Amino acid sequence: MDNAPAHGYRKIHGEVKVNERLYFYFLPPYTVAKLNPVEKVFRFFRAKVTHNEYFADISHLIEAARNFFRYLYVCRSRVASLIHAEV
Repeated sequence: MDNAPAHGYRKIHGEVKVNERLYFYFLPPYTVAKLNPVEKVFRFFRAKVTHNEYFADISHLIEAARNFFRYLYVCRSRVASLIHAEV
């Protein structure tokens, strides 16, 4: 996690174990996108879904986001290569 104010975890630093397979690691402030690959996905999301778009109501935005994530699932190997991860 990137310590953004919206995450609300100001008093927690380091690692938080959620279960056997899931850990949260808190990155230092102003970490480059190389250490925080989800920022690349957010940037791609904004460019493909919300940039220069008007949504009449929240349901249209939600549907656009769902379509985007369906697309990501279909192209998951390409997305993994984009963020340097494995599928």
